[in-house]
Amino acid sequence: MAAHRYREKQEKAKLKAARANDIYSMDPLLETLMSHSTDQDLSSRLLALFEKFDIDEDKTINYQELYEGLYKLKFKPPITLSKQEFDFISRDYTQSTGGVDFIGFSSIMREQIKLFVQRRLGNFIDRFSVCMHMCTSRCWCCAHAGRLRHGP
Repeated sequence: MAAHRYREKQEKAKLKAARANDIYSMDPLLETLMSHSTDQDLSSRLLALFEKFDIDEDKTINYQELYEGLYKLKFKPPITLSKQEFDFISRDYTQSTGGVDFIGFSSIMREQIKLFVQRRLGNFIDRFSVCMHMCTSRCWCCAHAGRLRHGP
């Protein structure tokens, strides 16, 4: 039993370390987009962003346009997307011109929102499960759930 708990603890530590090394530079934007009320609302928000980012109005967004557009959104700290991150997230949607059209941009952003929600849920589950096993005093999740105390 103790060996099982030790392995479980090691696995959680590895997962936490792996997540800590990942950089999710667009998370502030994704968090604001996540608050959409309908699919049409999200589509409208994405179209507005796309049009704002498409500086040369050629109906595609390249890395430089996206980089500058994200910076102009004035998030604190500013969102800075690397060329490697852009290439990675746009690899399936890049046009021959090196840019991404609105359909590709919408697909990329929807996928990024999905991954953002999965990370947030995973982080919550990790924190909650650790709390459920180790908490002996009032913590955030206990207070948030209206519990005074739980644990062994």
